[in-house]
Amino acid sequence: MTEAAVARVREDDLQRFVAASLVAVGVDDEAARIVADVLVAADRRGIESHGVARLRWFYVDRIRNGRIVPRPTYTRVRETPTSLLLDAGNGLGHPASHHAMSATIAKARERGIAFAAVRNSNHYGIAGYYAMMALPHDMIGICSTDSAHFAVPTFGRTKMQGTNPFAFAVPAGDEPPFVLDFATTTVTYGKLEVYERKGLQLKPGWAVDADGNPIGDPAARHTGALLPLGGFGTENGGHKG
Repeated sequence: MTEAAVARVREDDLQRFVAASLVAVGVDDEAARIVADVLVAADRRGIESHGVARLRWFYVDRIRNGRIVPRPTYTRVRETPTSLLLDAGNGLGHPASHHAMSATIAKARERGIAFAAVRNSNHYGIAGYYAMMALPHDMIGICSTDSAHFAVPTFGRTKMQGTNPFAFAVPAGDEPPFVLDFATTTVTYGKLEVYERKGLQLKPGWAVDADGNPIGDPAARHTGALLPLGGFGTENGGHKG
């Protein structure tokens, strides 16, 4: 197996390319810019499972086939001085989440704390991006989401759990901020996609086949499943996940 070629591109050029691709399928300029910023930020942080590699099949193709609305209408379903429930109109998750977090930060500036929930949305990239939006305001940011069922319970064979990530961002004065962004499965589903693309074997404890047996071939992910945080079995703490 030969090592894949590496192409280096300038960050601003990549952001412009992503934004232009989304504008071409009907997304407005500002929403396209936000999506581009989130995807490039993921790659910049080494989270290539959620970066620009997902642009076409996760966003552009889903807009083209009607699964995602390119220019949705946001509705503030319920709102208080410290909370917001936003209906995203089946649009892209990135601008909807950016909108919700921006509103939350504004509310928290007035009341000290605030929360928002987004419904009727789609995949939004890395959770850490939105948690980190609070840092320039000297605030603690928290972000979480659910996902489709990708994981089986310990010793199970039926997918019943999502990857359901959590992200926390805490300012630390003159020191770098504390940022924690993680899935509640051993790895994200996107990590398996990356390993299949690169022709790499999965690490032990990452995934199982349709019969619940550990797998190393990333292509088996199509019929298999992820494992809960901790890994395979009780010895690795899978049941604690």
